Amino acid sequence: MRKTPLKKVSKKQEDELAKRRGLRYQLWREQEGKCAKCGRLLYWNQTELSHKIPRGRGGKTTKKNCEVTCAWWLAGCHPEAHGLRNIYNEKPQWNRTNRLGEI
Repeated sequence: MRKTPLKKVSKKQEDELAKRRGLRYQLWREQEGKCAKCGRLLYWNQTELSHKIPRGRGGKTTKKNCEVTCAWWLAGCHPEAHGLRNIYNEKPQWNRTNRLGEI
């Protein structure tokens, strides 16, 4: 059981997260449910919002700077956009008991 209380999210963070959710849905609809990198047809819960110019390098969360890509656990298009790669060429295996099973 957790003894320390969870950190409260500031109003600014809450607004930023809501903006990202709305933008992700809007872009997903405009891209006709397809990944911007590989073209795979995706359900809403299989997507991630990817910044073309990363936020750490001054990119903003705007429609022009963002695109919807496959989630990291599906095809890995979002991590590949950041130069990350799976060195084992494997996808995580999910199961009901522990969520992330053996690879």
